[in-house]
Amino acid sequence: MIVDSATRPWTRINCSREIFTAETTTPSKNGLVAVGKFLGLHLALVMIFQLILIARIPWLERRIGMDRLTNWHRWTGFALFWLVLAHPTFVVLGFSRFDKLPVTKEITNLVGIFQTLVGIIAASIVVVVVGFSLRAVRKRLPYELWHAIHLLLYAAITLALIHQAYEGTAFKTSPLATAYWWTLWTVALLALFTGRLFVPLWRNG
Repeated sequence: MIVDSATRPWTRINCSREIFTAETTTPSKNGLVAVGKFLGLHLALVMIFQLILIARIPWLERRIGMDRLTNWHRWTGFALFWLVLAHPTFVVLGFSRFDKLPVTKEITNLVGIFQTLVGIIAASIVVVVVGFSLRAVRKRLPYELWHAIHLLLYAAITLALIHQAYEGTAFKTSPLATAYWWTLWTVALLALFTGRLFVPLWRNG
């Protein structure tokens, strides 16, 4: 009983570490890979937060206001952009150092892995969308074209979820981590479908 009481705090700490750092008892290849995984988890959190911001939930709009939500959405998008660049950069550099291969060769190796390829496609879509969302570029585009490009983010989010689920580091470190991440994604997707699909159908029905 005393041993259980003494080890319980460490169990909580280990669970928290697994959820927020993607580290298990098996360490990362090196510090660069560990940083890349850490940034990847926060990239997922930012993406989930962005989903909730664009969900157009009526009570959230009334409580916070559209102007503030739009501003949060804009700055969250830029945070997403930098994390999308940083996450794969650290992972590639880390594996390149571990495998003692040139960066270009390591990229070729990683692209051959399904979950990595899916993540790269998702990241590329985010970079393209953010690039077209810059004010200088956006002003030159018809709204319809800009909006169509923006809709590609839904494909990026789907691919990012597939990447995170198949890559497995975050989802499978522990049952608690699995429940944590699936709960976050489920809540965000339910919010999105509710605000973007169910509420408009109910209002127009």
